[in-house]
Amino acid sequence: TVPVTYDADEYAQVVIALGAGEGRSRRRAVDAIRNGRLRLEHVLEAPAEKANDRLAARARAERTARQILGEVTEIQVRDHPAAPVGSWQIGDDVRVSLHDQWSDYDGWCRITAWTLRPPQGDDPERITLTLARADRFTYGS
Repeated sequence: TVPVTYDADEYAQVVIALGAGEGRSRRRAVDAIRNGRLRLEHVLEAPAEKANDRLAARARAERTARQILGEVTEIQVRDHPAAPVGSWQIGDDVRVSLHDQWSDYDGWCRITAWTLRPPQGDDPERITLTLARADRFTYGS
């Protein structure tokens, strides 16, 4: 079983993005959704953003990322034809699906580190992948 970590401090369904400018002339975008929960807000500081559409897109991406509660930080992989040792690298995005009696998680994660434990007796070698949610990273420029 893989533990799914839930962090309520990062949750928000309203994101207020503040862009370039000062005072009343400061660029501002609000992205919100109603879902029947307690309203939680987050302020996103983006002083380099001068375009309203790009600021709104960043606010939307931040809100969708903050509405995902669960996170898997580590999984163990055995050498298997579907995932042979060495078929991944640090920085790869992998889809993690966990469906058992304690958790129900499905999401994309980025590999941030991995360690190899050599075989010991009858126990085959095991690889531990350290993961972070893929939506926490910025892709492209």
